[in-house]
Amino acid sequence: MPGTRITDQQVTIYMRHRTRNSQIVAAAKAGISERSARRIDKQEEKPMSDRRQWRTREDPLEAIWDSIVVPLLQVDDTLKPVGIFDYLCESHADKFNPSSRRTLERRIQKWVALNGSSKDVVFLQTHKYGVLGIADFTHVKSRVTIASEPLKHMYFHYRLPASGWAYAQVIYGGESFAALSDGLQNAFKAAGGVPKEIRTDSLSAAYRNYSDEDDFTERFTELSAHYGFKGTRNNLGVAHENGAIESPHGHLKSQVEQALKIRGSCDFKTREDYEQFVAGIVARRNRRVSDKYLIEQRQLLPLPPVSSVNYTEHYVTVSRASTIVLRRVTYSVPSRLIGSRLFVRLYDNKLELFYGSDFVLKLERVYAPKGARARSINYIHLIDSLAKKPLAFRCVFR
Repeated sequence: MPGTRITDQQVTIYMRHRTRNSQIVAAAKAGISERSARRIDKQEEKPMSDRRQWRTREDPLEAIWDSIVVPLLQVDDTLKPVGIFDYLCESHADKFNPSSRRTLERRIQKWVALNGSSKDVVFLQTHKYGVLGIADFTHVKSRVTIASEPLKHMYFHYRLPASGWAYAQVIYGGESFAALSDGLQNAFKAAGGVPKEIRTDSLSAAYRNYSDEDDFTERFTELSAHYGFKGTRNNLGVAHENGAIESPHGHLKSQVEQALKIRGSCDFKTREDYEQFVAGIVARRNRRVSDKYLIEQRQLLPLPPVSSVNYTEHYVTVSRASTIVLRRVTYSVPSRLIGSRLFVRLYDNKLELFYGSDFVLKLERVYAPKGARARSINYIHLIDSLAKKPLAFRCVFR
């Protein structure tokens, strides 16, 4: 239209359509005349630059910005806008109107961008197939019960970041070497191979965190030598350096929680049922990256012929009450073993008992609360004696 200046937007639209349309068509799509289009093609049309540089309304932060807000930001530029907003509403209500909150937030954001301190830069990494595996433990806050009894547990989580393939195992104790060794070895078997490097955070099961000499524990050194991987860790206290496993922790626990809601119940008959439930969720996630996993699997180191040790060894003597005590937990055993000295292999989730070299019994491991004791009594072990003295149980195990 004569007398109407062409806007920057119209020029942009015209130039975009001009690359694949005639001058007449591009001008029509931009809403300008052919004469204006010719001037643009000859670069005679200049974009609008006379934009106003003045305010059109009174500054709502004028009374508090330079005198109150800026001094606060100069002292600590990590202050959040919501914190400053609450402070202004509480202490300077006579100068600050709460309706100006969005203006305050935008002004603080701009000040921090122009005057704030430097921030940590995240350097994106490209992972090569078969090189790196990351392992970590993660705590679980869940309503899971076994036969209506609350289940205290955590997950051992292993991941190949190049392909996204993962393995998860339910752990019933703490971040022990037995749990780390068992989880890693089961993950290697499930993956069909071993990466060249295993990275963790500063797990006490793998590192001597208070020693400057030998960084690795003896047992973790033996495990890494047996499987041929190199052990590494991120810097102390810097969890985000293990970001390739920290973020998937949340995804895994969220998917388990959602699957429990869909299942309609958080109660399982046995621990094995719950373990299979979690394994099924992880397997479902792995199917989505099966093409990348097949590529990575070919780059992994081969598994050794036999597994490494994933337990600790102990000797115990069966008491006259037909019990053994290990790690502040009292376990019952068959009464025929009273007085015997047994060899125990203590795993994360079980105990294997041997008389000499002969296997005797397998027990489910129980963990005692910190500073307390616990019991695991099987009435079948004691039924003959209880039949003769039914009130004895009260005295022996109270």
